[in-house]
Amino acid sequence: MQDTTSLFADYQKARHIALDDRIVEDIHTRTAGYCLIESLKTISADCSLIWFARHPSLVNLCGRLLDETLRVDKSSVTYEDWLRYATFRLEADAADWPTMQKLMNVLKGSSSDVVEMRALLYRRFLPNAEGVPRSTLSAHENDIARFLTAEGALRYEVGEAKYSVCFS
Repeated sequence: MQDTTSLFADYQKARHIALDDRIVEDIHTRTAGYCLIESLKTISADCSLIWFARHPSLVNLCGRLLDETLRVDKSSVTYEDWLRYATFRLEADAADWPTMQKLMNVLKGSSSDVVEMRALLYRRFLPNAEGVPRSTLSAHENDIARFLTAEGALRYEVGEAKYSVCFS
């Protein structure tokens, strides 16, 4: 939460805007705190709806969408404004995120490699919310897991030597 709070404190200072503290808490909760600290400062985007939960820059995307939709001509954003936006538009706006569009396009493919990738994702990773230890995967499955990690569908937790799903 500290990174998210710090990020939005910098944002408020740079944009001369006041945000209700509950907005920052809600964004942190919705995104599980996944952020790239330097991105919001330049208001960069990256995210999506279908698996809107754990991509590394979801906090940043929420900040960008807040900046582009709710901040316009305002000196403050209320929690009620944020909740209304988050309830009715956030997921749809996030679905346009190029990174998630790319991932969805990859996973929609019909080549044998993509079918195998989807099968591994559905069979091994989605049912295991706690993550899948690298040691339990074959060399080929590890190759697929590394690709899915590079695409943003999985994350590799070095300390625990396991892959976890980045979306829900």
